[in-house]
Amino acid sequence: MIAYAILVSRVVRTKDAAVLYMISPEGVIDYVEVVAFNEPPEFTPSKQYLEQFQGKSSKDTLRVGKDIPTVTGATMGARNVTDGARLALALFEMLFKGK
Repeated sequence: MIAYAILVSRVVRTKDAAVLYMISPEGVIDYVEVVAFNEPPEFTPSKQYLEQFQGKSSKDTLRVGKDIPTVTGATMGARNVTDGARLALALFEMLFKGK
């Protein structure tokens, strides 16, 4: 097994967004990709922003404004990706860890 892929689809303001989280068998985020983000393009989290999730696990708190910086003018997008990371890691823990 190389990685587990968990797609989290949520509504940001009134538009759909989908983010794919690649999680290693050890429960660590390897990669994050925004698959769909129907808000204006300037609110889409950058690749550099997404890279900060690499190496994070369910042991990390992942809170916007604390250990994950906010994105000026795009706080809801940043919060969506961060909340989605916590959700993806929780799903991994419940469904796949130890299998």
